[in-house]
Amino acid sequence: MNSPLFRSLAAAAALLTLSTPVLADTWSSNTTSGNPIRTSTTTTKVGIGITGTATVKNMLDVEGAAVIGSSYSGTNTAPANGLLVQGNVGIGTTSPASGVRLDVNGIIKGDGSQVSNVAPAGSFSVRQYGALPNNTGTDYTTQFQNALNAAASVGAIVYIPPGQYTVNGNLSIPRGVTLQGAWQGPHDAQLDRGTTLRTTAGAGNATGTPFITLAVDAAVRGLTVFYPNQTNPASIQAYPYTIRMTSDGDVENVTLANSFQGIFATENSHFIRNVNMTAFSRGVTIDACFDIGRLENVHIHPKFLFTATGWAWSTPTTGNLGQIVNYTIRNLVGYSFGMTDWQEVNGCFVIWSQIGMQFIPGATSGSPNVTIVNSGVDVSQMAVVVNASEQWTGISFLNCQFVGQHILNASAGPVKYTNCAFHPGNLPENPNVVTALIWSDLSSTLSLTSCLFWDWDQPGVGHAAITMNHGVTFLSGCEFKAHPGKRHINLYNNANLRAVNTRFGHTLNWGNAGTGTADFWGSVTQ
Repeated sequence: MNSPLFRSLAAAAALLTLSTPVLADTWSSNTTSGNPIRTSTTTTKVGIGITGTATVKNMLDVEGAAVIGSSYSGTNTAPANGLLVQGNVGIGTTSPASGVRLDVNGIIKGDGSQVSNVAPAGSFSVRQYGALPNNTGTDYTTQFQNALNAAASVGAIVYIPPGQYTVNGNLSIPRGVTLQGAWQGPHDAQLDRGTTLRTTAGAGNATGTPFITLAVDAAVRGLTVFYPNQTNPASIQAYPYTIRMTSDGDVENVTLANSFQGIFATENSHFIRNVNMTAFSRGVTIDACFDIGRLENVHIHPKFLFTATGWAWSTPTTGNLGQIVNYTIRNLVGYSFGMTDWQEVNGCFVIWSQIGMQFIPGATSGSPNVTIVNSGVDVSQMAVVVNASEQWTGISFLNCQFVGQHILNASAGPVKYTNCAFHPGNLPENPNVVTALIWSDLSSTLSLTSCLFWDWDQPGVGHAAITMNHGVTFLSGCEFKAHPGKRHINLYNNANLRAVNTRFGHTLNWGNAGTGTADFWGSVTQ
């Protein structure tokens, strides 16, 4: 250590060299200008400003004001019985951070409480590199990136203590490094709690560099990202993706308070869990993922922006919420799956979107192979749009709920729904008042097992719950609930329907406008 405090202690200790063993203190005094300095020549004790050697109890005892620092000019005076240090002091560190008067590497304890502003053992803290919480007028991009680069050699954690930090540039997380905030679980967008990164990175450019880019095996955990200039629901700005992941990337316990585009994952084995977000254009996009991607407990909802800003909640057609819904129901794709293999989705949700979940050809090659369980799309124009699915596995939904239309276009692979519920999404803010709950143009197979269809065609214009244009649809153990007279099924072209043990709720009403066929075995109409 090389601080003025420790240099002074070293100088005092040098006076205390013992030549022979002794049993009692032998004192030497310097009383110049009435400020006695008493040093024991037999033990390591120094007293400054203390009258009487008996009251010097410790290695260094100082009575009255004290000033430490070779650069002290005399223009500042220490308070009575206080200490003034000219320069930075480090406790537990030999290199106090620049601009930090007291840099503590450890836990500060007082009045029975403990406060830690440092990283766990063996890790790095952005505080060590000069980033200060709640100093939102200062951009700490450089300090954050310096900490990340320092951690790269060992693949360590870079810890961000609680508080708000402005980072208006782009961050690159090196291979094996984790950027870790204070949150230890999924959380709301509470800017006065936990760790928040405030950013304007990429404003006005939807295709620019993402705010945070993860290298292989890198992770982001335990923080909130907030765009301070994205708080006018009547004037939504374009931004790049907030987070971009590559192979084996990990995003956990993260809240995106108001992202234009949330998370883009590519390559292999991404893991996205416990993520809350308000997104305006894209929520989660997966593409060019060749093996084993995982999404768990991802929740896309406007409420996270409301929590961050403190807005009062309103109906979906009035106030701030009405303006957000008016935008997202025309622009938001909640989940987009391109080329992805062995993709698992569990416990995910989106509300007020143009498309809740879409399945499309990969940007360069391939199609999606996805299993979705215990998930839902609420009040959307199109709950599900399938433009592609991998032919030997397809798309599978289990225990899901949907409010909005399903558009199944020609694709190579099957689409399967098991124990799912279908509801119309015809609230006033929806510009595409739902007609058929499912409109299928699949050239392959649509399977519906133990599913519920609820009160479709509320405008009363004669649309069926299921409209088939091509392919084969299997109904097994399903139930239709609607007012009498509504059409259950329409067939066009060469579509074929096979229904087994299905309850239609009232007199079976179906039509065939092509050369297709329909068979109903063991079905009931009450």
